[in-house]
Amino acid sequence: MVNEIHLLSSPRVKHQTTVGILYGELYKHLNEHKCVPFVAPYDITFKVDEKMNVLQPDLGIICDLEEHTDEEDRYIGLPTLVVEVLSPSSISRDKVRKLNTYMLSGIEEYWIVDPEKETVSVYQFKEYEVENYADFKRIEGIQSFVFEELKLFW
Repeated sequence: MVNEIHLLSSPRVKHQTTVGILYGELYKHLNEHKCVPFVAPYDITFKVDEKMNVLQPDLGIICDLEEHTDEEDRYIGLPTLVVEVLSPSSISRDKVRKLNTYMLSGIEEYWIVDPEKETVSVYQFKEYEVENYADFKRIEGIQSFVFEELKLFW
């Protein structure tokens, strides 16, 4: 088994500001639900074709925290929704490699946020394929497929 480790530079101000705003909005919205937003760094293991991929999504919505927290207080489940905020160094990794990993591991929804272009691409996955897809401009807000009542403005 070959392990790959990717060393990444620290995120820039616009990236971190966007992550913070989205986290705050998700936290406010999900306050009455059993789902909770998590912000990186936290390790999530995504299994694709028997290969384990440990990633740290910028944001994740976790709806099974109680059922999938181990005795060492580590989350071992699969988030319902994952958000990656693009950085200049992460564009192809987030748009290709991570999209594929998230889709094939069973994630229900994936958002790719581009803070430079002020756009968000939303993918809904079903049975390991893209079920729905939509692009949103910042001024329109972000509409979730999985959480139908969720519309965020950032």
